[in-house]
Parts: sequence; C-alpha cells; structure tokens
Amino acid sequence: CGKCDKALSKHKCSCDERFCDNCFVWHQNRFPIHRKVGGKVERAWKWATGKIGAVADGLSVKHVFEQDEGAKWFGLHIEENSRGVRVAGIVETHRFSSLAEKSIHASSESPSRQFPNLISFVGDTGSGKSTLIRSLIWCSAQSKGEDDVDKFDAPVPCLSSGAEAMTSTTGEVNLYSDPATFGTGEPRFYVDCEGTLAIEPMASRYQDKWHRTGRQYTFETVDGKDIDRETAVQKIYPRFLYISSDVICLVTRNPRSRVNTVLTLLEWSEAGAHHTVNQYALPAAVIVLNAPPIEDERWVSDDLDALTDDFFKQVDKELKENKKLRKKAKKKGDETMKELISRNFSSIHVHYIPDSKWGRCST
Repeated sequence: CGKCDKALSKHKCSCDERFCDNCFVWHQNRFPIHRKVGGKVERAWKWATGKIGAVADGLSVKHVFEQDEGAKWFGLHIEENSRGVRVAGIVETHRFSSLAEKSIHASSESPSRQFPNLISFVGDTGSGKSTLIRSLIWCSAQSKGEDDVDKFDAPVPCLSSGAEAMTSTTGEVNLYSDPATFGTGEPRFYVDCEGTLAIEPMASRYQDKWHRTGRQYTFETVDGKDIDRETAVQKIYPRFLYISSDVICLVTRNPRSRVNTVLTLLEWSEAGAHHTVNQYALPAAVIVLNAPPIEDERWVSDDLDALTDDFFKQVDKELKENKKLRKKAKKKGDETMKELISRNFSSIHVHYIPDSKWGRCST
C-alpha cells in the first residue's frame, strides 16, 4: 500500500498510486477527483464518451455513423425537383414503429399492449445530449445484468481529438430504446435531437440513405422563405416532439445564462404548444445543468428541490429586467417564471450533473 506500507494494495488510483481498502477510502476523501482505475464508474464513463466501444476498437468514424443511420426517426430533407426547384419536407422513417413492434415481441412475457414513453433531449450543440443518453443506456443495461452494452443502439459519441472534434455529431432526430424497459408495458425511448445552433453535423457527411425509405411530408413557409436546417431545428422539430414526448430535457452547460435557458425552453415549447390541439397531457420539463464550472454540495444532497429553488429564485430576480420575459409574463398575467413555464409543462425540475474534474460533488 502506498500509504501504510502494510496491507496488500488492491486498488490502483488514477494518480497511479496503489492502496489497500482503508487507505483508498482515506485517499479518495482527501482527493475527491481521483478515481479507482478499472472501477465501474470509470468503465461507464469511458463507454459513454466513446473511449471504449466501437470507436475505440478501431472502427472508422464513417462505419460508426453508417451503423447509427438506422436510428434516424425523422428530419429535414431538401432536394431539387426536375425543374431545379428546392423542395423541402420532413421525412419520417419506420424507426418508431419498428422499435415498438420489436418491444412487443421482445420476449414471451412482453405484453401485446404497450405504451411507450418518450424522453426527448434538446439543447445547444455540444451540450452533451448524446453522452447523457449513452450514460442512461449504460446504466439501464447494467441494471438488467447486460455486460455487452455495445449490442444496444446508442448515439455516436463526440470525438475528443482531431479536427472533427469541433463539429457536432447528431443530425436530425434519432430514437433509441432503453434496455431495461424494452419489452415491458411502458418501454422508454430516448430522443436525441439535433442541437439548436443548427450547425452542419458530422452525421450529414455519412448518413445519406435514411430518407429513401421514409414518408415525406412537403410544406412551405407562410412567408415564402426557404426552409433551412435552423428553421427545422428551432421551429419544426419542437412541434413534433412537444406533442409526443412525456419528458423534455433541456441540456445546458452554462448555469449563469439562466435567463437564456428559460427563454430557450419557453420558445421551444411555444413552437409546439401553440400549434397543438386537444393534447391529452402536458409533458414534464427537466433543465439539465451538465458539468457546469460551479458546484454546490446542496445540489447533490437529499434535498432534491434545492437546485430548482435556487435556479428560479435567481430567474425571478431577473424577470423584471429582461424585456422578453417581462413581456411574456405580462401577457399571461404571471408573476413568477414557474407560473409562466407551467402553462406549457406539467412540472419543471432542474437537475445537476457535476463535472468529474470538480471537487467533492463529482464523487
């Protein structure tokens, strides 16, 4: 053991030192950001970020994206007709119906009547939506006792090096199943939506066949302007996802831009809510602060509402100062941001995911 020099060293730390059971606990309390090499947390994180798995095993980026093309659910497709006119439309593939059918026949015990739950992940490009979905798939597979996680469809992880590391990955809207609930009465499906910045993603370079077998819905804008990727991501996709999702997770890395986060959530939901008729139930909303550069131990305590309360206290202070928010609140007669958001969502919660490099909260 690197500390007591007595007991056998059973644990190798990320700092390359080795410790016995008791000393490793002492060492980790003293250095919270250190990790056990080869532990469950490390393996989960490596798989979620692509450091182990298909990409790490040597498969080309092209091959990985081609494999992921089958996860495409719907998205914008633009082509020129015989007269050279650009025709824009949303193409819906058979992805949802295929997953639902497979879930019904997953096992002899799978019920014939199932009610899928959709959890949609939206937010800025590079906020970590795909990585979060991969993490959920890993945890779900582990809870089911599945060791071979690579057999489950999962988003392509962001590249950590090279020129393409600066490019977004997911294009259009992809759909993935939750391993633990697949084949049950309420299977969960994770929706990975293209980032709201609408930057040309890596997927568009390698995924060019998905629209050939889907059903295309052509349309035109009221003002006659061309429909581009930005319009689709910010105006069209929300309409589909808002009416079909049970939970909408808005992922962000910047906790200091609270007002912008709330505005994004409001505008995103309004794009769907204002074009919906006879919706049976409102979706729940979760704002995910993903690895922000600040921490508070109360946010990972037993008080599950601590961060939500802190977040909206600060937003309410800025309500009177922000023209857009003030105008929206006045129009609806609302005095708090929670009241305003509750018009479009059944509930609102703010969730904190600490950065692995930041202090005690990361443990």
